[in-house]
Amino acid sequence: MQMDMIGELLREMRTLSTQYSQLSASIGVIEQRLKLSVQSDRKDIYARLKLVSQEIKALGRRIDTQPIAFRQIMDTWWLRLAAIMALGLANVDFKQAVALVLQLK
Repeated sequence: MQMDMIGELLREMRTLSTQYSQLSASIGVIEQRLKLSVQSDRKDIYARLKLVSQEIKALGRRIDTQPIAFRQIMDTWWLRLAAIMALGLANVDFKQAVALVLQLK
């Protein structure tokens, strides 16, 4: 009877050790897949960030080449003063120049 119990315990231990090794192998595979997935995601994010950075630089270069918008001039106080002075130099009456610039605001 003791031999039967010992034999049964040994079979159970063998079954458990087999299950343990299978679980360990599965966990190892899952960990490896997770690492590869994270690396892939990181590469994708870096590639997207690089593309966005290039697009921002391109937009910055394009904006630098664009003339200042007339509306932007009228929204800046010192540029409004410059517009009034320019109109004054163009022999426009001072009151009319101020009214014109303030009207465009």
